[in-house]
Amino acid sequence: MKIAFDIAKFLTTKAFKLLMIVVFILVAIQVKKSLVQWYEKRDKNIADIHSLNLALEEVAQSQKDLLTSMKVNKLKIQQELDLQKSLKKSIAQHNENEPLFFLIDDRLKWEAKLKLLEESLKKSEALQEKLFLISRDSRKTQAKLRSDTQKYKLELEQKEAELKKYDWYERHVKKITGTILIVALFILFAPLINRLFWYYLPGAWVEKRPPYFLQEEGLAEEVSFWSDTNKQVKIQLKENESISVKQNCYNSFDEPLQRKNRFLWDKKAWIISYSAEMINMTDFSNANEQGQQLTLIAPQAEDELCKITLNQCQGIILKPGQIIAIKGDIQLSTRWNFFSIHNWLRLVFRHIIFSGSGEIYLYLHGGGDQINGETLRIKEDHLVGYQASCPVGLVRNENLWHYLLGKCNLFDYRFKSDKFILMQNQSSPIQNNKTPGERFFDTILGAVGKFLGF
Repeated sequence: MKIAFDIAKFLTTKAFKLLMIVVFILVAIQVKKSLVQWYEKRDKNIADIHSLNLALEEVAQSQKDLLTSMKVNKLKIQQELDLQKSLKKSIAQHNENEPLFFLIDDRLKWEAKLKLLEESLKKSEALQEKLFLISRDSRKTQAKLRSDTQKYKLELEQKEAELKKYDWYERHVKKITGTILIVALFILFAPLINRLFWYYLPGAWVEKRPPYFLQEEGLAEEVSFWSDTNKQVKIQLKENESISVKQNCYNSFDEPLQRKNRFLWDKKAWIISYSAEMINMTDFSNANEQGQQLTLIAPQAEDELCKITLNQCQGIILKPGQIIAIKGDIQLSTRWNFFSIHNWLRLVFRHIIFSGSGEIYLYLHGGGDQINGETLRIKEDHLVGYQASCPVGLVRNENLWHYLLGKCNLFDYRFKSDKFILMQNQSSPIQNNKTPGERFFDTILGAVGKFLGF
């Protein structure tokens, strides 16, 4: 069995790594082979272009020489034609001056001269015929040279078109070097420009704006807070009491407790329940007279649990993702607000409000506590919740360098109220200190990525 296990381990580790190395080597060899073939084809194409250019030069020189020869031949033909015309005229004049038959000496001289003129005319006509043959051959040669020129030019155009495919990268990189440089500089400095824009324009403006609040009614006595450094909380359920707990947020419970899956916290307000992440919960209820126990736990080891008790609370805003259990008569509602610059900069237009009477259990990263003060600033990622009647303002972070490096958020929350405010000691693990614009695009791209399966 051990041998089989060792063989399987070898096949799944070393053999697999060896196989991957072999695959990479084969791929590298194939890539190198393809590159060598590409360079060979390109060099052959360049050599063919050079040969075609030489052939075109030779044909052009041949055409030039042929044209010169044809001009000379044409001149000779014209000379022969002129000579024949002159000879024919001389023969005609000579025939007009034919001597009398009894003048034997004069007649012999006349006949000798006539014969000489006729022989000269025949020689000129024979030479003219040869010159005509040469002219016809020259025209045929000229037509062939023109055909060869067109053929070579067509082949040259094809080879040059092929060469453009080979040197596409080099030619286009030279053309778009400026564009590439601009795009590279934009990509390099876009985050810096984006953060400087948010810091010096919206950031400087919003801290001068008055704070906003969602509700006018609400007292600090409506909310009480309790926390424990333990990583778990034991809850006693009395008779006919029930509690709704998120999955993976409890580890043990008394068996007599009745359990029921609760897909939505409020079926009538299913959109609100889904938005508040109040889905796939488990309802625990006690139908016995004797109290039953349920143990809640924090999702992470560094988190601490706390309890918020609402007593006819008009409204409290919490991070729904950190809620693990709800007990009592708690209602959910939403409040939209598009007319506050604070909400536009945070990209938060819908506020989920918890109201009523009951208990809300949630976890805090690194622990936390209820705080209050006449003038109080809290880091954006450390704020967990506050009463809806509490005025909230935004203050630009004074540490520009840390903000540019992405080590802190752009805004801090400013509170001037004695209402309930809940803060945690550590940032959320997914907190990334991005600007509102970056969060917006991340949200859009994240939705597209999830749709595509990334």
